[in-house]
Amino acid sequence: MGSTTSTHEEEESHQNKELEKEKEHPDNKKLEGSDEFKGPSDPKNRHTTDCLCTLLILAMWFSMTVIGFIVCGVIQSDSLPAGDPRKLTHMLDYEGSICGVSNGVANKEYAYYLPSGTAVCVKKCPSKTDYSKFICQYQLQDAVDNDIFAPAYGLSQVAEYTCMFEIATVPGPGYICIYDAASDNGNATSVDDAISSAGSSAYGDPPSSSSMEDFSADIMLTWHLILIFGFLVAMIMGFVSLRLLRIPCMLNFLIWGCIGGVFALLLGLGIMLRYVTATAWEDEDPRTRSDTDIAAVKGLGTFFLVLCGVWTCIICCLRRRIMLAIGITKEAAKALGAMTALILFPVFQTLAILAFSCVWFVYIIYLASSGEVVKETYEYAGQEFESQTYQYSTSSKRAYWYLLFCWFWTSEFIMAFGQIVTAMSVAFWYFARDKSSIGSLTVLTAVKTTARYHVGTAAFGSLIIAIIKTIRAFIAHLQKNADKLAKRGGMVAANIAKAILCCLQCCMWCIEKCAKFLNKHAYIQTAIFSYSFCKAARKAFFLILRNILLIGAVAMVSEFILLLLLILIPVSTTFFAYTVYSSMSELNSVVGCTLFTFFISYFTAKKFTETFGMVISTILQCYIADQELFEPEQRFAGGSLKSAVSNGNAAAKKGGSAAV
Repeated sequence: MGSTTSTHEEEESHQNKELEKEKEHPDNKKLEGSDEFKGPSDPKNRHTTDCLCTLLILAMWFSMTVIGFIVCGVIQSDSLPAGDPRKLTHMLDYEGSICGVSNGVANKEYAYYLPSGTAVCVKKCPSKTDYSKFICQYQLQDAVDNDIFAPAYGLSQVAEYTCMFEIATVPGPGYICIYDAASDNGNATSVDDAISSAGSSAYGDPPSSSSMEDFSADIMLTWHLILIFGFLVAMIMGFVSLRLLRIPCMLNFLIWGCIGGVFALLLGLGIMLRYVTATAWEDEDPRTRSDTDIAAVKGLGTFFLVLCGVWTCIICCLRRRIMLAIGITKEAAKALGAMTALILFPVFQTLAILAFSCVWFVYIIYLASSGEVVKETYEYAGQEFESQTYQYSTSSKRAYWYLLFCWFWTSEFIMAFGQIVTAMSVAFWYFARDKSSIGSLTVLTAVKTTARYHVGTAAFGSLIIAIIKTIRAFIAHLQKNADKLAKRGGMVAANIAKAILCCLQCCMWCIEKCAKFLNKHAYIQTAIFSYSFCKAARKAFFLILRNILLIGAVAMVSEFILLLLLILIPVSTTFFAYTVYSSMSELNSVVGCTLFTFFISYFTAKKFTETFGMVISTILQCYIADQELFEPEQRFAGGSLKSAVSNGNAAAKKGGSAAV
């Protein structure tokens, strides 16, 4: 018996030693401050990070430019053919030649369709309808034009789908000759009858409604108001919403009101089902519900009551952290209000992405037009038809995937750069003794500092996301082509492949979300402490683990507030815009311009809430760093956080974590 007790004590002693070792591990320790750390604005705390990734992204842009010049024909290459965008803008004839491009039809850029659905190239579209003239396949054109019985012979070829009457048409998108009722000579019915007798109709009736013209006219008339309401007014509504959140007790009322509403809903459903509905069903005479139905209702009511109890326990455990999260959100609103230029920064990010997209889009268009035209024959309704597709070389396919990767990396890099700028601006604000000295110019300082020291970190984090997105794009490509497996392995193999690829896609989606979450917090660590990406990511990961309850509470509060703003801003903006549009008698309808205003204001609200969410996350990490680095009398927290800092350690002990 004594030997068993001794063994148990030894095991317990060993476990305690292991726990002590875990606590002493550098990653599980709190942040350790020093006299050298004076805040992120101190130049002594800054050094260049991740230089190799800076060189890598520059090399990527250079190689992308080289590939772009090759496919545009500026640089000649034997392995990668140059493209011609006219292949995409001009149609193919029945022989696979490109109208206006290929030899033999270089002077015929318009496509005139035959009853078979294939086209012939013509110099110009017929301006009027003439049933005595025909447009035919090239080898038949001279015979039809010179035959003394041309109308009869031409009509027989129409029945064979090799000719078509000359019908009044106008050039349309893709250089296609489209039926034009205004130029017709009034014999449209005869045309339909003639084509019907030949076995097909290649042309449809013109649209009978001018609703699209009215819609376009309304948009052209109100485009300036749409932009003003969609961007400027929506931005103003965002700042007004932030000001409302800073009203005393407003945020507390919203959060605790929502929490109380969930409690009341769960409790009400449980009581109603367990004690009202079930009792009423039991007292029915004659009884119309079975015992199984009654038991099911009682079980569902009990489930909601248990869920209500669990919700109450969670809120009781997190009540102090919820109050702290509310204080952090208020401080974030103050920080964003002090630096209004932060709201404009996503605009510059969008412009940068659009500028890159213009160049990238030119490269991808030329690459898409570098393929060779291949004719394919298929059967439909007993008739054989021909279609043309593009076939690309292995080099072209590889160039496509590389350009797609370049797009992902560059767009994510621009977003990462903006996240570091936002985090650094907020860190400057938080760690300033005199917060009145912080304003919109602070954002410019953060841009300069990020560009000088942390471009490599933004490139490193965005590279990880770009790789994940490229893998997801390749999986999506495999999913699209999974049906081809049915020709080789049968439907069973195709369905198994689809299921596996779907699971892989879901896993990669989860990995992308986790990577973006960790990247965001790593960027904040870089903004505060000037860490390299790997060190910042490791520090951020263990900081999240040490403060998981607080981060959960902040996430719950912030997600609710951001969702509220995402609904409030576009709805209120659209309402004000609707009142203005309704007073404009010259509009045909207010629906089109109102919808455009809503979509643009929603985009503005989305960017606004993304920035606000980044500010909240930065304030949270600044608060944790402030508590772990400095003594109470040296801390920077103010306003709503000042009282929370003083009792933070007590709350942490009750919560059972290493930090609040």
